[in-house]
Amino acid sequence: MNKIIARYVSDSDSGKRDGSGRVLCHFCGEAAHERDIEHYSEVGTDPSVELCTNCREGFERDLRLKMESDPLPKLTFDQIWDELPAQREEPSGLNEATTPQVAEVLGGEAWQSGGGIWLVLLRRQDGRLVVLSDDAICEYADDHAFEEGQASHSIVLR
Repeated sequence: MNKIIARYVSDSDSGKRDGSGRVLCHFCGEAAHERDIEHYSEVGTDPSVELCTNCREGFERDLRLKMESDPLPKLTFDQIWDELPAQREEPSGLNEATTPQVAEVLGGEAWQSGGGIWLVLLRRQDGRLVVLSDDAICEYADDHAFEEGQASHSIVLR
């Protein structure tokens, strides 16, 4: 696969992409308006990716990239390409659709922490907070410890 595109979401997929429809960002799995999807390619080659604005901002922040134009320099494009989940057709794990369902089953609450990251928060009677993500299950002494990122226990899932 050399093109990673946001998938059109509609009851009838007409293939008409005029900016007014909604698509799923391939990276975070969240729905966005077509006009909020950004297209990037590597200088002089065919591979290209489409990302929502939140994912682009996350890449710029987390990978310290500058994505000011399309096409992108090879090194920048390669960093993005390596991060994208090109191998999957459907968003998996915790996302906008699955997190509320998991939270309901476990008696917790769905929480979106920004950048397309979804968490399930389970508040225990003793004040401790158990947080489930795609990557880990962590226990925090309280909300303040959670805000500070100071887990007392954690299990890495990947």
